[in-house]
Amino acid sequence: MLTMDQTPYGYKNKEGENTGILFEIMNTIIQASGIGKKNKLIPTKRLIITMLSGESACTLVAETPGTDAVLDYIVPIGYSLKAGILPRSDRGITDYKSLQGKTVAVPLGIQFDKVFHNDTGIIKVSPPKYINAIQMLKAGRVDAVAGALANLKVMAKNIGMPNKDLAPPIVLVTGEVQLVCSKEVSSNARQTLKKTVNQLKASGEIQTIIHRYFQG
Repeated sequence: MLTMDQTPYGYKNKEGENTGILFEIMNTIIQASGIGKKNKLIPTKRLIITMLSGESACTLVAETPGTDAVLDYIVPIGYSLKAGILPRSDRGITDYKSLQGKTVAVPLGIQFDKVFHNDTGIIKVSPPKYINAIQMLKAGRVDAVAGALANLKVMAKNIGMPNKDLAPPIVLVTGEVQLVCSKEVSSNARQTLKKTVNQLKASGEIQTIIHRYFQG
């Protein structure tokens, strides 16, 4: 079992322990289903390579065009990832149109919406990582940042950027998180995993984890 190494989905806390919303959900699935010996936290790029390498593996990822051709969507877990734009509150950005002429930090490798990425009316700069983009936003060097909104909000909080300095996000893409497995995972295992996730959703266990991270 694999979990992407990306805050807040999977990361090491201050004590050096693996944690994160998707990491905890995957651990709960492993424990309830009895399938999977270990939940490995690995970088997103390596996770994708591993899933396509012919190895028997499962992970939790947002539904995106094309992934169903190489991975088996087993079951949605009842949580969606949103990507888009997180603006500063003092830049007058209220909707997509108001991004024209503004400067947006887009971390290297981030691609989620063709219209946005091809829009020449928006000035884009490319810091190497999410944290660099958020630091630029806090310092006022850019008007907004682009990417996975949950990541951006958690990182802004972690570096001490108050909520009053953030405008409501502009959501451009929403993808339902699915438990997916490589083609090498047996049919019996996939059926067990599907049944387990549905039971965990019905019991409220998955929602409890989500609530703890984003509502608590």
